[in-house]
Amino acid sequence: MAWRYVLLKRLGMTHLAEGYVIVQSNVVIFTPEKLTIGERVTINENSYLECKGGVIIGNDVMVGHNVSILSNTHNFNEIGVPMNLQGETSKSVIIGNNVWIGAKATILLGTTIGDNAVIGANSLVNKDVPEGAIVGGVPAKVIRMREG
Repeated sequence: MAWRYVLLKRLGMTHLAEGYVIVQSNVVIFTPEKLTIGERVTINENSYLECKGGVIIGNDVMVGHNVSILSNTHNFNEIGVPMNLQGETSKSVIIGNNVWIGAKATILLGTTIGDNAVIGANSLVNKDVPEGAIVGGVPAKVIRMREG
């Protein structure tokens, strides 16, 4: 696993601290030079990070397996122009500190996940998640707030 971290650093990923970063097997990271990771972060198997618009991951974040974090999307508004010729829109994704992202969740561009939040498995996050919220569903909605 150490070689994955070294490769990401060489490709331009920014690591903000001295704590560990664990990137499991089969994790795909596009545009790693626009990825910033805090300390004590784990990204589990088969996750996909599209960082073209910028992705910032705070400290103590757990990313479950098969998670997608997407900071860009295809444009599709002009019906007479093929979608693959309409370009893309990019916006950053910001994930706070002490966040748990459950397996198979999808985080879309332009969203911010507050500190201490939990994203339920199979959820689609398409809007900001408040600090301390537990969210789930498609689209993700606040289920309850964490206490203490």
